[in-house]
Amino acid sequence: MTNTLPRLAFSVAVLWALGSGCGSLAAEPTRLTAKRRPPISDLPVPRGFRILEDESEDAYTGRRRLYVRHVYAGSGEPFAVRNFYRDRMPQYQWQLVNSVHVAGTHSMVFQKGQESCTVAISRSKSVWSSGVRVQIIIMPEERGAQADTRGR
Repeated sequence: MTNTLPRLAFSVAVLWALGSGCGSLAAEPTRLTAKRRPPISDLPVPRGFRILEDESEDAYTGRRRLYVRHVYAGSGEPFAVRNFYRDRMPQYQWQLVNSVHVAGTHSMVFQKGQESCTVAISRSKSVWSSGVRVQIIIMPEERGAQADTRGR
């Protein structure tokens, strides 16, 4: 009986250490799922994120999109949200052009046809919230003007 107590204490300590993220059992960022009906049909939004109407705007002429600037807020880890957009945007034909992580903000630029989409992900700055903030800007792709050399 005297040997059982130290063995039990050691087993509990090992299980606690493994369960708290030590070693190879450290968890990867949570995989987020998409909303079924996002506000913009070709722009995925993580389930549980809500649009901040007072900070968002978009403009259309007929069926043509002029621009979108939407801000969403939700809970989760910024890396998980980054992974969501990196994995989901190609399903909507958006191609990743570049991705950077600077000072706690993940920024990615995607391109589709004549449009570019910038996704910026950061922790909420609110004292009352520990959530994630996502700003998405879609604009017509600006390409450099090509000099007209015909007839010269």
